[in-house]
Amino acid sequence: MKFQTIIVTCRERERVLQQTLSNLAATDWPGQPHLQMDRMVTGDCRQRQTENVRLGLGWFVSQSDADYLLLLEDDLEFNTHLWWNLERWLPMVDGRLDFGSLYNPNIRNNSGDDYFIAHPGACYGSQAYVLSRAAVHVLLRDWLNVIGMQDIKITRILGAAGYPLFYHRPSLVQHVGIQSVWGGGYHSAPDFQPGWKSVFSYERIPGWFTFPRLYERAVAEARHGDVLVEVGAWLGRSTAYLGGQVKASGKQIRVMVVDTFQGSATDPQFYSAATALGGSVRQLFDRNMRLAELADRFEVREGYSVDVARSLPDCSCSFVFIDADHGYDSVRADIRAWRRKVRPGGVLAGHDCFTFPAVFAAVRDELAGDFATTDENVWIHQVNAVTPIARHCPFNGDSHIGNVIRGLFLKFEIRSIVETGT
Repeated sequence: MKFQTIIVTCRERERVLQQTLSNLAATDWPGQPHLQMDRMVTGDCRQRQTENVRLGLGWFVSQSDADYLLLLEDDLEFNTHLWWNLERWLPMVDGRLDFGSLYNPNIRNNSGDDYFIAHPGACYGSQAYVLSRAAVHVLLRDWLNVIGMQDIKITRILGAAGYPLFYHRPSLVQHVGIQSVWGGGYHSAPDFQPGWKSVFSYERIPGWFTFPRLYERAVAEARHGDVLVEVGAWLGRSTAYLGGQVKASGKQIRVMVVDTFQGSATDPQFYSAATALGGSVRQLFDRNMRLAELADRFEVREGYSVDVARSLPDCSCSFVFIDADHGYDSVRADIRAWRRKVRPGGVLAGHDCFTFPAVFAAVRDELAGDFATTDENVWIHQVNAVTPIARHCPFNGDSHIGNVIRGLFLKFEIRSIVETGT
């Protein structure tokens, strides 16, 4: 995600421009802005400013290779964590953003999440716009189709084209001064918070995660040095939750994440999403872990589940969670591969036993009914110390893990499953 900043200004406002540049430099915003200078010295101020914005948009398209434009006016104060917050803004994280305003002159009452979507007819104030390259092309194409200054043109054109108009809350930019540049009414952002800093939680990562209690318990009962494995991470929603639990525990727990990051044929939407991104979502996964400040918590093994399992010693893991390819044969193969890697008394579990009939059937057939389900849409199997596999494991006879799993089974509302599924 690459940004180009453009500040729209004129020679008459050199002093206020320099203060704005100084304010921007005091934030964490990367790079230097392009100054789009209005070189006209006479004429209507509204027309001059509007034309200068159009020229700035044209400069962005022709001279910059950035993905996004941050379009600023020249009389602003900024939130100290401007870049941090924009990277973690929900419409930016989930890829929906083509238009965003970081400044809200009281267009709507602020409550709830970190954004709201404004009606195009209610929008005004072009102090700080975030625009995608696609949106800029639309603006340049339709610029003359809407009458008004740049804020009216930009919001009405993009609104008519079907783009949601996202407004950040709280405002990350404040309008300074006491009067309008062009003589109109002066406005400011009542919700501007110069020191506000976003917290990036797992909930901001797209995906499906229904088993927080399972992960909480696995971490709570894990010992220093234990290995927890997540097979199937996608964009990292559940991974971030697990990492957060490990981080909060203060324990030295090794967390291994296994995924091809390519999707699978049994889940067309995942496969299509990965294909659209060049065949892999690994870059998005890494970004999400970085934004959540958890990148150093995981050992990522990029590859097929059974191949990664083959590379690990038997009985080396205390907990393995399978949520990869949901096809019948794939689930059976994953269970077969990872069951050997769980030490006696440890847990082998997985997701979507209620969502996908093929998953339930595979678990039932591979484990011969030796599993249970919980209301978190997961199946759980305790690796038994008396199985032939376990007899070959380096196990010291400590009953701690067995106690952990028994406690886990008691604390969850568990429904036993037999081969008939009743």
